[in-house]
Amino acid sequence: MYLFKRDVEASCKKHIDKHKKNCSGFIRAVASDLLILIPGISQNADGQVEFMRLINTPDFQHLGDGQAGEIRAVNWASDGHFVICGMRSPELQTHRPGRTINHGHVAVVVDGLGKTGWPLAYWGSLGGSPGIRESLSKSFRLSDRSAISYFGHIIPR
Repeated sequence: MYLFKRDVEASCKKHIDKHKKNCSGFIRAVASDLLILIPGISQNADGQVEFMRLINTPDFQHLGDGQAGEIRAVNWASDGHFVICGMRSPELQTHRPGRTINHGHVAVVVDGLGKTGWPLAYWGSLGGSPGIRESLSKSFRLSDRSAISYFGHIIPR
């Protein structure tokens, strides 16, 4: 039994202002606040996604990619679990020809879908605006959608 409720969305709200320009730092802060240890979490977004793809434990799983992953991610988030999505810079580069992309991107998925049908999430952003319970369509492009990876960490109740 835990001494406090681990509320993912409350943790996102708590840390977004400090990490609004740093998506990987935001993920680290939320995970730390939730007392979740994820190998590779100290890395940048590229490293975080790379490490998460290597992890497969009963508590931490790759939920899938693209829209199939979205469905599982939203279901996990609605159950109160910690859900992260992301893409590495080479993947973003592939889906955005003509642009140089030096950094991957990660976000925390929360319960619900936006008006666009994409999951709702929180994220920091080096070159853009942070997301505060916004549709992931504001964080990724439509051309990225099929390659976004989703990962979930079970939070016991």
